[in-house]
Amino acid sequence: MSIFIFIVPPLLLLHYVICFASLVHILHHMQDSEHEMQETIHDLYD
Repeated sequence: MSIFIFIVPPLLLLHYVICFASLVHILHHMQDSEHEMQETIHDLYD
């Protein structure tokens, strides 16, 4: 059972790091696409 004590925390940590990284990536991508949307809207209304 003691093996689990050594394996589980790093896996959890890795899981959280990956989730956090993908979340940041998605947010960053959303900001970029939002900016592109605004530019497209400006082009349409010009």
